[in-house]
Amino acid sequence: MDWISRIMVYLGSALMVINIVRYFRYARKLKRIERIGKSKILLYVPLVLLIMFLAGYLAVGIFGDPDIIMSGILFGGSVYVFMFLLMTYSITDRVIENESAQKAKFDEMKSDLDSMTKNSIAVFSVNLTKDLIEEIDGTDLYDEDRGEKSFSRFVENRSKYTVYREDPGTIYAEDLIRQFKEGHDTIYRIFLTRRQNGKLGFIRFKASMAEQPSTGDIIAFITERDWNNEMVNKAILDGALAEQYCLIAFVVNGQYNLVMNGYTSKEKGGILPAKETGSYTDYIKNELMPRVRATEEQYKIVNENLCLDCVCRNLAENSIPDVNIEIEDGGEIFYKRFSFFPVNAEANFFIMLVSDTTAIHEERTEQNRKLEDALADARRANDAKTRFFSAMSHDIRTPMNAIIGFTDIAKNCDDPEKVKEYLGKIESSGNYMLDIVNDVLEMSRIESGNTKLDIKRTDLSEAFKKLYDVFSSQMAGKGLDFTTDLSGVKNRFVKCDSKVLGRVLMNLVSNAYKYTPEGGSVKVTVTQDNDDGKSADYGICVSDTGIGMTEEFAKKIFTPFEREQSELVGQIQGTGLGLAITKRMTDLMGGEINVTSAPGEGTTFTLRFRFDYSEEDAPAVVLPSKKTDRAEAPRRILVADDNRINREIARLVLQSGGYTVEEAEDGKQAYDMIAGSEDGYFDLLLTDIQMPVMDGYESARAVRALGGVKSKMPIIALTANAFAEDKSEDSTECMNGYVLKPFNREDLLAEIAKLLTEKE
Repeated sequence: MDWISRIMVYLGSALMVINIVRYFRYARKLKRIERIGKSKILLYVPLVLLIMFLAGYLAVGIFGDPDIIMSGILFGGSVYVFMFLLMTYSITDRVIENESAQKAKFDEMKSDLDSMTKNSIAVFSVNLTKDLIEEIDGTDLYDEDRGEKSFSRFVENRSKYTVYREDPGTIYAEDLIRQFKEGHDTIYRIFLTRRQNGKLGFIRFKASMAEQPSTGDIIAFITERDWNNEMVNKAILDGALAEQYCLIAFVVNGQYNLVMNGYTSKEKGGILPAKETGSYTDYIKNELMPRVRATEEQYKIVNENLCLDCVCRNLAENSIPDVNIEIEDGGEIFYKRFSFFPVNAEANFFIMLVSDTTAIHEERTEQNRKLEDALADARRANDAKTRFFSAMSHDIRTPMNAIIGFTDIAKNCDDPEKVKEYLGKIESSGNYMLDIVNDVLEMSRIESGNTKLDIKRTDLSEAFKKLYDVFSSQMAGKGLDFTTDLSGVKNRFVKCDSKVLGRVLMNLVSNAYKYTPEGGSVKVTVTQDNDDGKSADYGICVSDTGIGMTEEFAKKIFTPFEREQSELVGQIQGTGLGLAITKRMTDLMGGEINVTSAPGEGTTFTLRFRFDYSEEDAPAVVLPSKKTDRAEAPRRILVADDNRINREIARLVLQSGGYTVEEAEDGKQAYDMIAGSEDGYFDLLLTDIQMPVMDGYESARAVRALGGVKSKMPIIALTANAFAEDKSEDSTECMNGYVLKPFNREDLLAEIAKLLTEKE
């Protein structure tokens, strides 16, 4: 035997000895695997073969002379066995470990099954692989269930009594095996079934499945439990009740059982009892009532309504009232409402539901506060209106008294100078009364939302010069120092509604004049800032050294009809509308107004507007020129008004201006007179709007439809309607101008002169 063969034989023999030792240890491990351990003889057959293999090695090595091929085969076999044992050794360890865990789980499930027997209506184990019921026990089993061995027939038998199944999945053996192989080792089903006593009830079917270590069969440990209470609780907790109530409990024979998800008694403002079960009376007496905030009488009523005897008595009558309580926790107040619902009066079985009504109570409190505030505002507004009507009655009666009184005196006076004086006072009183009416109308117009801005080029210097001209003589007559300062203005031409701005300034300066005693001062200052090259903020400050006002009244000074109740204010004429109008007009122009004042220290109103610049040239003013071709002939004007006195006043005013006047009693008569006249006979129509037969607009449209010279006749609407926005949509097409009643003589004559000049 050559040396190579000898080396391989001896090395192979050594490896085989190692293999025999390793396999011996491996066989001991395999014996721990239950299924393999039962066939012990099979474990020793490979060991005998390995020993015979070793003996063959030694015999060849000692007595034989194998060639190198045979030696290589023997050596290769030894190496293969060595490597195979090396790999399977660790695999066997894992198999043993898994089988041990599986056996432990199997034993645990079987142990759980034994422990649940007392709480279940049926407990049994099933070999799903063999479709065999191995053990079965229970308190509510049908006789046919107890003797049944086939699990499939058991399921079919149970289906006869099943009314409803919550989960559509079946519980047949093949269905359970499939789900086990998918990784679900525990399966639940809920059935509504007819019990052995004939009553319907919910049953929860639970199957815990495991593979039996010794056989590999899939075993299901099954329990069936009464699930009525759990279904009720689930319905409560899953439904709206869980969101609406902070405490839900069943009370049976004086013992409560909480039904809460996430039970806790630590929540602030919570009233959960310290224990999940206990005496209802002890809970009410010892835990709840000490926290109730109430008067002695209220406390007594709450205690009586919540006591067990009262609840059970009402329970029998099916008329348990809700009980509202108030509790304090950490200085905060919480509100709770107890509601009771009967389940079984004979067992004194009811459900107690407690809701937290703190948010609802706070919301209602806030609503009540708002209602009270609104009521107070309404009362203040009503009081203000009452004071307004009282003041307006006084203010109107004062000038009316002067008008009627001085008219009567003038009629019986022969002194022309005295008559002229009386007429001046009548005119002054009439103008004052007109101001009152205009204020009321202006406020009504603003509140109705009908005011529209007329944005155009405005010269601030000219606007404030007019303001100064209007008040300078009055201020001087009262001994007041009146100044206007525009030194802070760099861009005087802006785009705004000059009339609205002028009305705002007139109101503020007029107030300052009225409420500043002799020797005081009134100052108007205009500033400009935040210039972006196209627009700027203009601040207007009107300050005086007058009587001032209280801080409380300053907060409501812009409220309509409000006037401060003081002796000094009561001596000054006013309706309480001027500043309300000023505020509304300021808001309309997108500005803001604020006031600071103190009694005896004067008042300062601050306005702020954002105006765009307007640097284009101002439009030229066209002055009316005298007529040349008919200079010697008087112009003929037709006056249409259904009121005789109004026609007479218009006729006298027009005649004083050198015009010839003819009269019509309504729009139809006016139209007929114009239609039946020669072209050019009438130079202008001055017509009232509201008249019988045909109103002013209808008459004007009819004249426009005549065609020729007559259709181009200037027509002026003479109206008592103070709102320009109330003109009809097509009124601007048929009217050339508007004059408001009561009209000013100069204004009317100027409007007529302008239109007649334009006609030429």
